[in-house]
Amino acid sequence: MRAFERWIFGVALTLSGLLAGAGGQAQDADRAAWVAARQAGTVAAYQGYLTKFPSGRFAGLAFDQIVALTGRPPARTGTTGGAGGSAGGGAGSGGGVAPTAIPY
Repeated sequence: MRAFERWIFGVALTLSGLLAGAGGQAQDADRAAWVAARQAGTVAAYQGYLTKFPSGRFAGLAFDQIVALTGRPPARTGTTGGAGGSAGGGAGSGGGVAPTAIPY
């Protein structure tokens, strides 16, 4: 399943890049937030990046860093519903971990 998740994140990152267009302050803010998260190197810093930029250019890397540090996917934060927002939990969820449909 890990390979599938990486593929989904790659598609999401590609689409967000296409929709964002070239340049802009949003991309500068995304990069600055990523640099700050990398310098801190903490789960809280990576989760903060994902909260601000769930579809950001570095969202897949932030997700991978959280998994590397904790051994599990990050909790979903900062979302306002949408696909995968049901309360039932999907396959592979449990123990206080959010459903596997993470919009990063």
